[in-house]
Amino acid sequence: MTRASWLSRFSTLSLGEELLLRPVQEDDAPQLAAMVQRSRAHLTPFLGDLLERVYDEPTARAHLRAVGELRARDELLELHLVERGALCGALRLRSFDWREGNANLGYLLDARATGRGLATRAARALVAWVFAELPIDRVELRCAAGNAASVAVAGRLGFQREGTARAAERDGEGRRDVLVFSRLRTDPEPPARA
Repeated sequence: MTRASWLSRFSTLSLGEELLLRPVQEDDAPQLAAMVQRSRAHLTPFLGDLLERVYDEPTARAHLRAVGELRARDELLELHLVERGALCGALRLRSFDWREGNANLGYLLDARATGRGLATRAARALVAWVFAELPIDRVELRCAAGNAASVAVAGRLGFQREGTARAAERDGEGRRDVLVFSRLRTDPEPPARA
């Protein structure tokens, strides 16, 4: 199988209760722009770069078009989390090192969708798909040291904390530490809980 076919193999996953994890579509632009605007205060501390790129429907459409091009080159897999037809979050696999079998996982939720275990459910399904379908043996998750919600998600997913990348991200005019977690294909499956 050629590498160019790996990421295109992902199709919609049903996570139950009218919750779907599916590839992004350009037609998602209006909902993506609305979600980013609605969640601006929630996302700003950790995803300021997204807010600079996506702030209205045309920029959302351009973002989704670029994501599609990167997926076609097996460089990025961005997925939307959709609950009862409404966009409520996004997950992303990136920084693929196909030779070494590594990838990086990220996610975000609409401010109205937090606290219900949606990120955990979606990321659990995505990591299971990665290990079942891709030649990836290690998934890394990085989050700002102050992002308690992401630290909790990493723990529930069975990711092991490897350490701290000191001053690894810009934070306004300063820098902040980033926590590094990983999950290996050979790690035991964590208990299923929200």
